[in-house]
Amino acid sequence: MKTFRHPYSIGNMMIFSGFALIAYSSFIFTYQGESPVDQPGAVLATCVSDGAYGETCTTEESYRIEKWVRIKGDDAWVDKVNDVQEEDIVEFKITNTNTGDEDSDNMKMTDTLPSEMERTGGDDLIEEWDDFAADSEETFIIEAKLKASEFDSDTEFEKCVVNKAELERDDDFVGSDTATVCYNNADVELPETGPMSPLAMGLAGLISTITGAILKKKAR
Repeated sequence: MKTFRHPYSIGNMMIFSGFALIAYSSFIFTYQGESPVDQPGAVLATCVSDGAYGETCTTEESYRIEKWVRIKGDDAWVDKVNDVQEEDIVEFKITNTNTGDEDSDNMKMTDTLPSEMERTGGDDLIEEWDDFAADSEETFIIEAKLKASEFDSDTEFEKCVVNKAELERDDDFVGSDTATVCYNNADVELPETGPMSPLAMGLAGLISTITGAILKKKAR
């Protein structure tokens, strides 16, 4: 026995789904506009008032490390590249920022390439430096490529590997960031982002809401 849903009920369902999609897409837009809080931010001196004697300030250290990637020749730096070919040179950019209020020494950046890749040029995988002034940056660009053996498979595949960079001061860990490289041996188009962007999600919600309202009107 088939179950028949009245157009009025279907309209209500579509309106509800539409509003849900619109609300969710608005949330995603808002969230994407915020800066991620996964690394130490700028921390200035913490001061405590001593009344008539002024104030006592304690300085604090703070650093940020950001990692980006692109296929050499591209303009934009991103956190993930897709459809990398065997002959492509991949560039990793690591930007280290002293977000504190004092100069620092004994800084060290270590970049760990995945086993599927090999360095071909650019800066070294380990960089050390002193005189890291407050509010200054040290940027390194490493060139690498996928090993030829990664493309020897007789079956179609899609694979992603992660490159990680870590920042240390006096051998103490202070931050890290990653970038992703995806490749395959088939003619497959991979999306840069998720299956549906917030804009597309919002439009789908709007269409669903309008369609539901029309169905409800006809069912009356």
